Amino acid sequence: MEYTDNEGYDVDFMNLVVDKADDLKVIDCDRHFTEFAGVHISKIHQGKLDLMELILPVYRETVFKTLCKKDSPFVYFDAEFIDKNGDSVYIHCTGQNYERSTLCRLTLADISRSKRRAEAVKEHALRLDTLIDMLDGGVCVFKVDDDMHIDITYINDYGCRIFGTTKSAMELGKYRLEQLIHRDDRSAVYQAIGKSLATGDKLEITFKIKSRGNIQRRCMLRGGILRYEDEHPIFHAVLTDITK
Repeated sequence: MEYTDNEGYDVDFMNLVVDKADDLKVIDCDRHFTEFAGVHISKIHQGKLDLMELILPVYRETVFKTLCKKDSPFVYFDAEFIDKNGDSVYIHCTGQNYERSTLCRLTLADISRSKRRAEAVKEHALRLDTLIDMLDGGVCVFKVDDDMHIDITYINDYGCRIFGTTKSAMELGKYRLEQLIHRDDRSAVYQAIGKSLATGDKLEITFKIKSRGNIQRRCMLRGGILRYEDEHPIFHAVLTDITK
């Protein structure tokens, strides 16, 4: 189940000019567009191709309204096009309307491969999330903000059970990590995180969990800085219930 697609997002660009007053007739384009459409440039210059012929019918009305919207120097839309082989291609378009003219210059970006890769990454993440939930141990990700608040951005089911909470409560932002730690040990946790931030060393600390009922539980947290996000450190940690 290892995800091995390390390639960057692939994007191919095509440029063309359409006439909005002539049903989006393509009047000029580059070689990439002629190859995509399978139409010779001479046919383009003869006005033999309407842009709408290449767009899936379900998108045509939206595209036409977007391009012909008044007082819009720049336009943007996403739609599925049909290439010369009859295949559906997901296109992102940016356009610039010529001032005092019915012409519009378009740049089409073929992002089909990027879209498929994003969907594959998302599917892989969902599978990985399911596997993490099956682990007999806690896994969490947390971010430390400028005020040293420890915001939990991810925690698996086992980690929730250690703290006596639920994923839904976490996703609603109900808890920060410091709210789950016994007040006697919060200072030690802050100091350990601060040391890790200063030195880059791995984080390892044990602490009591905020009491729920009459059972006093203890937890071991081991982890380190995974990355930085908006200059805020993101920690990845493993949680172990060491009460017994």
